[in-house]
Amino acid sequence: MHLASLSLQNFRNYSSLSLEFPPSGAALVGENGAGKTNLLEAIYLLCTGRSQRAASRKTMIRRGSDTACTQGEFRSAGRVPTSVQFGFSSDKKLSVKVNQQTAGSVSDWFGQHRVVPFGPPDLQLVQGPPVERRRFMNMLLSQVNGGYLSDLILYRKALAQRNALLSQGGTDSEIETYEDRMAEHGARLTAGRRALFRSITGWFVEFYRQTRSASDTGSASIRLTPSIGAEEDNEDACRKVLAEALRGRRRKDRMLGFSTAGPHRDDFLCAVEQGRAASYASQGQCRTLAICLRLCSLRFLQHHGAKQGFLVLVDDAFCELDADRVSRIYPMIKGTGQLFITSTSPDLPHANGLARMAVAGGAVRAV
Repeated sequence: MHLASLSLQNFRNYSSLSLEFPPSGAALVGENGAGKTNLLEAIYLLCTGRSQRAASRKTMIRRGSDTACTQGEFRSAGRVPTSVQFGFSSDKKLSVKVNQQTAGSVSDWFGQHRVVPFGPPDLQLVQGPPVERRRFMNMLLSQVNGGYLSDLILYRKALAQRNALLSQGGTDSEIETYEDRMAEHGARLTAGRRALFRSITGWFVEFYRQTRSASDTGSASIRLTPSIGAEEDNEDACRKVLAEALRGRRRKDRMLGFSTAGPHRDDFLCAVEQGRAASYASQGQCRTLAICLRLCSLRFLQHHGAKQGFLVLVDDAFCELDADRVSRIYPMIKGTGQLFITSTSPDLPHANGLARMAVAGGAVRAV
């Protein structure tokens, strides 16, 4: 599977644009602010319905316009091409079409075209708030497991209802209804996250060993830190523990007006030998740890059936790394899927074989 074409209307700094891509991908070269990242954002949007920068849809609409549209055609050997169109407006109206047929929701096609982004914001996975790390887990697991995405949506709905009742003085019986739903769906979310970390923990350690700087002889580790139920090994036991914890915290949560425990409070910890990475690791170490998380994403998708069927978006992700480390990282990425790279420099020795495209002034041309 690969993205064969991309069309934009009033998206970011592009009024109108149509591009074609070969199966191997493309290197997008241009000055800072030219719109390279916007192209990767449009591709990510077609795959997930979201911005890899966590931007709102309204901010992706070109200034002076009320609507924006992205459209892409995905092709795969031996299969009929798939056309995806994603349109949205400043008043939050959304239109999703797959092969010209209106889709019920973004989740209807989520995960069909898998994607892994690399970029400067990845540093937030190590140094940022827990919400960034939960987003990492949710996006990765949702791409390989439609059931996980369904549970995530239903858990969030139950959580919103419980929070509303907590703040509005709902009865215990009303609140308990949503606690049961949170426990049911939350237990499956926890099970999925545990399975993810059983897979990636060893990879993470090895990727760090391979990509750390020559002066860094230490090791790194990663560990899931659930809000509750960390000791439980099966889904049913986790459901019971979660339900009991919600009931036990109900009085406190009433006073606060929100739910203080559950998968929506989960986190994971990246560490170096000295301790928690956010506190003890250097900026270079933190960036390396973030890259290792994305490399784990690639490996996880490969182990769950994606093989060559996903897209890799590299947005100036390695600009702060020395040439030696870059030369070790790129071989881990090349060949894993269709590759899109952005750079301010046309000198891209590791992008040999990729089509080159110059980005400037809201236009893109082949070079």
